[in-house]
Amino acid sequence: MSQKNASQGTQPKLWTKDLVLIILVNLCVFTNHIMSLSTFPFFIQSLGGTEAIAGICAAVFSFVAVIIRPFVGWWLDNGVRRAALVIGLLLLGLAPLGYVFVPTLSLAIALRMLHGVGLSFSNSTTATVASDVICRPRFAEGMGYFGMATALASAIAPALGLELMYGFGFQVLYATAAGIALLGLVLFMFIKAPRVDVPHKKLDLRTIINRDSLPATVTMLVFMFTFGALENFVALFASEESLPSGSIYFLVMSAMLLLVRVTLGKLVDEKGEAFFVYSCNACGLPAPCLRADDTHIHRLCYPGRLCLRRPRAEPPVHGCAHGR
Repeated sequence: MSQKNASQGTQPKLWTKDLVLIILVNLCVFTNHIMSLSTFPFFIQSLGGTEAIAGICAAVFSFVAVIIRPFVGWWLDNGVRRAALVIGLLLLGLAPLGYVFVPTLSLAIALRMLHGVGLSFSNSTTATVASDVICRPRFAEGMGYFGMATALASAIAPALGLELMYGFGFQVLYATAAGIALLGLVLFMFIKAPRVDVPHKKLDLRTIINRDSLPATVTMLVFMFTFGALENFVALFASEESLPSGSIYFLVMSAMLLLVRVTLGKLVDEKGEAFFVYSCNACGLPAPCLRADDTHIHRLCYPGRLCLRRPRAEPPVHGCAHGR
């Protein structure tokens, strides 16, 4: 009995106050992001824009978010945490307020780019802080629980955004998105993440690009080419095709995300990432084919998106890895 208790006692503690709080902050970040993502094409149309302009907005949002990430990662690897997330959350709050108070097409595009910068700062920093507070032996399990915030946001944010848009208009919608970012900022103030003391790294190509993360980065790039376009326009597509709300798609996707993140974390810790990277990417292949071949409601309900684990970077380069 004593040996059994001793064995159980060696299991390091996973759940801490800081982990719970950073999960909640991550939930706020992605709720703000996805509320805006699923409704922004409608907002562009309300300003007199076309679907092509809505596509340009999605492109510049993604482009800016991608370009800024390596530099955010470099900043994080120099020990900066709090300032980076404060900047990100402030931008996530200010951009939607800009949609409300300056409703012009040209400024909407500029503010969308600002929103992309805010997402890069916030997303990279929350993942890095989570990496700091999760114990190493249960890292994949902890990151799986951390990622549940994304799944939950994907389930509630599109429906919430569309309901606010149809029921109250864009002003209430984007004011709510700004309030959620502010809530995330308040929650972050209570986090006491461990201080990271690292030698200062100069800004050059070798410090902003982590070679260990490149294979997963390329894999995610290919995946996001299709997923990103679908995530931006599925609600608009459902509206134009007189289908039930596009939020059905997000609900199904989120259910699968939640299921996989809860169940696979421990297995990844035990067996490594390789098998799950190959099998999970294989699961994503049939989905776009089904969507391209049919015009019925199930094309909104295909997602079998599963976890893709990045190679684990050592703690000093967590920011660089999460900046990919």
